[in-house]
Amino acid sequence: MIPSPDAPGFDLGPLYIRFYFLFAVAAILSCGLWTWLRWRKSGGTWRTFERAAWFAAPGVVVGARIYHVATDAFIYANQPWYSVFAVWQGGYGIIGAIAGGAILATLALRKVQACAPAMLDAAVPGILLGEIWLRMGNYFNQELFGQPLSAWWAVQIDSIHRPSAYADFASFHPLFAYQIMVNIALVVVLTRLSFRRPGARFATYVLAASLARFGLEWLRIMPTWKLGPFHTNHLVTLALAGAALAWLAVARVKPCPIDPVNVERDRQFWARQRELRENTIRAVSTGQDG
Repeated sequence: MIPSPDAPGFDLGPLYIRFYFLFAVAAILSCGLWTWLRWRKSGGTWRTFERAAWFAAPGVVVGARIYHVATDAFIYANQPWYSVFAVWQGGYGIIGAIAGGAILATLALRKVQACAPAMLDAAVPGILLGEIWLRMGNYFNQELFGQPLSAWWAVQIDSIHRPSAYADFASFHPLFAYQIMVNIALVVVLTRLSFRRPGARFATYVLAASLARFGLEWLRIMPTWKLGPFHTNHLVTLALAGAALAWLAVARVKPCPIDPVNVERDRQFWARQRELRENTIRAVSTGQDG
């Protein structure tokens, strides 16, 4: 079995550093670096990437926390109200993070007439890699586990982290590990496939990730809002999968310039070429008249 971690962090002088925090930093850096490399490869510039990143960052953090608190509100029922702001203890909803980051980045890019769908496409592998890091953090926080399991791949959870209804069970489905395996598979597949329309890679990611999450949610045991047999994450992932499928089926995205900086550079180049041609024609005409 996968043993439970000895501690969620370690002492560093007067500070207590949680492993989740370190994995979150690794997630941010790896996601940003991979997105930048893919954006540059597609013809984008650092200035436009930086603009998108500065707008996306607060959207990711705020969206992730809002989604987590909204869907797992029962966790905070018997805690002080300010505990919802204790982000260093973990608790980020990846769906809210992606939604918040994508919305603000899109608004920022549309403002400068850059191709937002192309930026979202470039971010897909980085998003998946970032989530892998965060799932490793879930292990050290002893969260994101499923129903009781006694198989060799089960994860052991300390009693303090078990729901009261499952206090007599010691090992559970390691949902964080399942999610890591799903993300690795999606990274391999989505980086190898070719897509013609801007935004199609991102929409395919949303569709595949939502369906995978929908299946894994059946193993979850943490309390949350429910509608019949479905709880919040079931309904959200179904809605996202349906929206992504509809977009892939009917959306017609017009070709858009990847980066306004390059567009301006091209405009200036052709303007100089046109001016040179006109001067040449004028010089030839003047010579003939003479």
